[in-house]
Amino acid sequence: MHFEWETTNGRSGKVRIDDQEFNVDDGDLFLVTTRNEPPQIQQLRRGFRNVRLSDTNFLRSLARKDSDVAKFIAQATPPVPIRGL
Repeated sequence: MHFEWETTNGRSGKVRIDDQEFNVDDGDLFLVTTRNEPPQIQQLRRGFRNVRLSDTNFLRSLARKDSDVAKFIAQATPPVPIRGL
C-alpha cells in the first residue's frame, strides 16, 4: 500500500492512498483496512491535526470512545474462532 501527502503549508493538501485521492480539508483521520481487496478506506473529520498519533493511549481511547472508529475496527477485524465447538 502506497501513502502520500502533498502539502504546501503543512496543514492542508491532498492525501493519496494507493489509487485514491482525498482532500485533507474533508477529514484528517484515515482508517484503512487491507483485510479485503481492494483495501477499504474511510475518511473522518475529527480535528486531529495537533494530536500526536504515536500516543498509543490516545489511539486506544479513540477506538473505544469514537463510535465510527469502533465500528470500522469491528468490521475490519476478522472473527475469532471459538475452539472446542
